[in-house]
Amino acid sequence: MSPGPGARGEEPLERRAIISGIGQSDIGRRLGRSELDLTVEAAEVAIADAGLARDDIDGLSTYPGMGAGTSGFAGPTSPEVQDAMGLSLNWHDGGGEGPAQMRAVMAAALAVAAGLARHVLVYRTVTEGSAQGTGGRQGIGGTGGGGGGVPRFGSFMQWSLPYGAVSAANWLAMVAQRRMYEFGLTRQQLGAIAINNRANAALNPKAIYRDPPGMQARQCGNGPSSHPLTSIPCSSTTGSPSSPPSGSRPSASAAGERAGRSSRAARTSHATDGCR
Repeated sequence: MSPGPGARGEEPLERRAIISGIGQSDIGRRLGRSELDLTVEAAEVAIADAGLARDDIDGLSTYPGMGAGTSGFAGPTSPEVQDAMGLSLNWHDGGGEGPAQMRAVMAAALAVAAGLARHVLVYRTVTEGSAQGTGGRQGIGGTGGGGGGVPRFGSFMQWSLPYGAVSAANWLAMVAQRRMYEFGLTRQQLGAIAINNRANAALNPKAIYRDPPGMQARQCGNGPSSHPLTSIPCSSTTGSPSSPPSGSRPSASAAGERAGRSSRAARTSHATDGCR
């Protein structure tokens, strides 16, 4: 059992790694490019931004990995990226449990701190826009529903999907609702978070939305997408890859294709592609 950080004057593990560079692919709706192409684009930008070369990368980390989720959601697996970029790896990781995209960064930082790798490329790639095509987005379905039978759902979805909670916006709305009840969180405070996020995002030259949204009024006045959340705090369905690599210390570098995902119930026609 670990005595905990600082118990013996040790440096916390997360301080033994840095993010030394970041990269992002093109972002857009229905780019028509493969998820691997977007991922490699973002990765190369991130590696250059960190002042590294491909041969310096000895670790890969991604979320969720293994082709999880619906079409266009997971991005390429770490073995596919390794093969495409000709990387020689000491460590790789991909998994869906944890705080979404951040779990890949956390795993990379821990790998660097433990000495399992020195420069880890972290990526998140989504191509839901291209996967959607000209129709609506694919629903989340269960198994065993062929021949007119009722599909079966496992995991937490057996308790959420039958009641209409079909996306992250719905699931997080329940958390927000509980926080409003327990701690007095207001919709005005939720609106302030969205305003700040939009202002920061507008600094990115590849940002899709740039106009100040008049967020307080829209957050409080719009009909809810998933109460108490409106469509403003929910991320827009976009896709693009981005990557950050780490530097002078043993480093965690991140590349990934990111697609903002709004409620599958409410925003089915605007999926985009991209990688960070």
